[in-house]
Amino acid sequence: MTHTKNIKRNTGIGAGIPSLLAVLLITPITAFGQVTAPLGGGDGRPAATATIAPGSASGSEVAISDDYRLDTGDVISVEVLRHGDVSRTLKLPADAQVRLPRLTAPIPARGKTCPELAKEVTERLVREGKLRLNPNQVSVSVTEMRIRRVYVRGTAGRNGDFDLRNGWRVSELVTVAGGIQNPERVTAQLSNPKRAGSEKIDISAALTQPTSAANVTLQEGDTLSLDLPRNKRLFVKGEGPRGMHELDERFGLRQGLTQLGFSINNASGDLRNSKLYRHTVPGDPNSPVTPTTVDLFALMSDDKSSDIALEDLDTLEISPSQRFVYIFGETGGPRKWYMPEDKKVYLADIMAMSATGSTKLNDIRVMRPKADNNGLTTASYKFGDYLKDGNTKNNPEVLPKDMIVMNYVTRSDETIGKVWQVWGLYGIAASLFPSIRLR
Repeated sequence: MTHTKNIKRNTGIGAGIPSLLAVLLITPITAFGQVTAPLGGGDGRPAATATIAPGSASGSEVAISDDYRLDTGDVISVEVLRHGDVSRTLKLPADAQVRLPRLTAPIPARGKTCPELAKEVTERLVREGKLRLNPNQVSVSVTEMRIRRVYVRGTAGRNGDFDLRNGWRVSELVTVAGGIQNPERVTAQLSNPKRAGSEKIDISAALTQPTSAANVTLQEGDTLSLDLPRNKRLFVKGEGPRGMHELDERFGLRQGLTQLGFSINNASGDLRNSKLYRHTVPGDPNSPVTPTTVDLFALMSDDKSSDIALEDLDTLEISPSQRFVYIFGETGGPRKWYMPEDKKVYLADIMAMSATGSTKLNDIRVMRPKADNNGLTTASYKFGDYLKDGNTKNNPEVLPKDMIVMNYVTRSDETIGKVWQVWGLYGIAASLFPSIRLR
């Protein structure tokens, strides 16, 4: 009491210095206890530095942005000046609740900024802990950020989850994910429950023009979907490359068949009357089908003509060709041979494919159905003479449905051999049955 009275009596300048020192000691030191800006979720705003209050466990500085929301995994420092028993550094557990001495219940931290949490801690300590606190006496800061996930999925890049760094945009995420090929063909979609809705991204512009609006700044929980165009599925049945094939979505029928290695050269199918079956709902195998006649010979032989657009799950049917000939007799080739669509066929083509060493070359018959299909006309050709003099009259053009007959050649040595064979059989019989001997 005496000391208090002495202070009141001393009104000089020297007497006021102890009072001023006392006030400075009592007033909360806010220079080290304030969170100037909470940790952010990557919205592109300038990051601020959170200075940790004196006496904190880490004393580190973390670059944060204004709207950073706390959640499980964040390490925070709660500082209550002049109440060190309450201050502590802790990692937010699975329920993201803060448990402090003098409080009867934990404080939920999930979704709050550092200033919001500091305000609630202050109110609870005053109400439940019976502490007398000034507005700026409690501070909350982040000493270690949690792993903030962003995701990449789709068919155009390496899928996975990645730790979001401050200031990351779409281009940084794509780079970390390994990059993508042909970005101009990639469809990109950015989605997040925290966003108003899915956002379509021009990924090519985002990668080539980093300052463009397409290079969106990322938020925690963003999912970037990168998808290449789905290849069109083409079914081929009948002649040609049978089966299901996946084609570049930009290809038409001519380009697709070229990719499959199909050629009209020596093709055996009925190219001029092929059928293209298309579903009324492209890509839906249960929708009705509409057939269209396609002249594959004209399509494949004229690169300047318009290609035929394809839809997903189209079916191309190349029926067996009606351009064939029958080959009978002494032949070493097929008995039924399909003629190519792209060129004329002559007897020489048949002979080169079918003749053997026993074929009678100067006795080749070509039998051809009459125009009214009532009977056949027959013509004989000496192909052996054609090989000697080149006279084309013995090398006629062969038409579809012709029948070529190749006779077997009979040689003199073969006749003599048969005579001796018969004489030998007679000798054996005469030895067994003497009564049949010639006298």
